[in-house]
Amino acid sequence: MNINKEIAKQILQKSLSNLFERKGNLSINDLHLEVINNASLYGLRNQREKADQGDSFNDMLKGIFEGVEDWPKIAHSFTDAALELFPKQFTSANYIACSQAILQNSAEDDMWDFLRIYFQENHEIQIDEIKTQTVAFHSSKHERYENDILTSISEVDRTIGLNFFTEGDRDILIVNITPSLLPKKSYEAHIQKCAGYAKNMRMSLKIVAKVIKWIYEIVTTATWVGLLIKIATYYAEMLIKYLAKQNIKKRIRSKIVGAA
Repeated sequence: MNINKEIAKQILQKSLSNLFERKGNLSINDLHLEVINNASLYGLRNQREKADQGDSFNDMLKGIFEGVEDWPKIAHSFTDAALELFPKQFTSANYIACSQAILQNSAEDDMWDFLRIYFQENHEIQIDEIKTQTVAFHSSKHERYENDILTSISEVDRTIGLNFFTEGDRDILIVNITPSLLPKKSYEAHIQKCAGYAKNMRMSLKIVAKVIKWIYEIVTTATWVGLLIKIATYYAEMLIKYLAKQNIKKRIRSKIVGAA
């Protein structure tokens, strides 16, 4: 895939015309997004194409490196095209900002997923075979919390997009907030793992709290023998509860299998 300003102009004109027909008007922010996202899509497709051309592993690596090296040329081609198409609206500051964004996108792991959503929602264009289901929320007031502490309140229009799709055997959710937050991907397994981490942490804190309490009791009243007995008793109770839960789970599973 060879890119130059004229090819980029044709891509932008076609994409902007499609967007105008769907929206009825265009803003400078629409122009920014079209330049950045069309350039990023071209760059990723170019990278994939060059990586797939080689027959050997070395050829594939060479293709990957060539694809990476093409990104600055792609960025300049699309920003030059926008500057020529919209000389009054697309300023030098816009030129620099879009160029930087395109180059940053070349290193974003989830960029393809974001572009899939962008072109499907804004152009009804499928860039691959995966279809997404989108739920959008619109809000005007936001509160930011860090460690359960309110740090800021802002009143600005934002759109929260939840995009669901299946890739292979994985259910994936991508969350993006426009403007301000780049798309963030989450897998079902990750969510379950985080829940497991949180559960383990709660258990660890609970045990630490009990040990501190017991040590205080030893220092003030009892003996080390008493502490050891309490710890042994506590872990025995925990083991009994764990085995009881496992036994219940086995019974449930056996009933499900039997019913099937």
